[in-house]
Amino acid sequence: MIRKTTLLNWAKKGIMLSAAFGMAYAGAMVTLGHNSALAAPQLILGSGNVDSDKPRRPFMLETSMGDTFGDQDLLGKFTLIYFGYTFCPDVCPTSLMTLTEVLGELGDDARAMTPIFISVDPDRDSLPILHDYTTAFHPQIIGMTGPKVMVDAVVDAYNARYKFIPSDDGDPMGYSVDHTASMAFVGPNGRIVKRFGYGKPVEEIVFEIKAELSQHQKLVRTLKANASK
Repeated sequence: MIRKTTLLNWAKKGIMLSAAFGMAYAGAMVTLGHNSALAAPQLILGSGNVDSDKPRRPFMLETSMGDTFGDQDLLGKFTLIYFGYTFCPDVCPTSLMTLTEVLGELGDDARAMTPIFISVDPDRDSLPILHDYTTAFHPQIIGMTGPKVMVDAVVDAYNARYKFIPSDDGDPMGYSVDHTASMAFVGPNGRIVKRFGYGKPVEEIVFEIKAELSQHQKLVRTLKANASK
């Protein structure tokens, strides 16, 4: 059972998040209250290609807790990375609820995962806002962002895309953002194993993650056994 999460009215210029949890029920959902200027139609861009031979590219961001986080911090861990922004009217909340359900279904295996939400909208997504936003979904999700040049580096490193779309009423802070809606599953070597497309069923994501974790664990056991001989 997952708690019902309600993300209440984002102030268009005050940029504040208010999250409230209601009664738990099966098939959790997210309701996002938002100003109409922020609800422009959103184009879901291509998922990007999985290029396992692409060398790791260095990047450095700041987490919602104020810590630095870079490509080196991904090494030796399995990671789920999602790019988006907290003002996103529907796609990001839906994707983060999927991520929350995945972590729940993984059970003990969730401890082997590092779930990350990277905001491509640092001008509006301050670290406190990111912290409130991600923890409203799941306490394990790490929110992070940084200056545009650093965000662009990690976006490029994981073959994602984003584009700012001006608001119809000309409000400079009322823009929306088109962005890659898939979730990148990254292996211990820091490279993408596969992508989970927007709308992919939770049970299929969990099955594929568990299969990859199992294969990795077998490899580790084999290496350890060979090393002890």
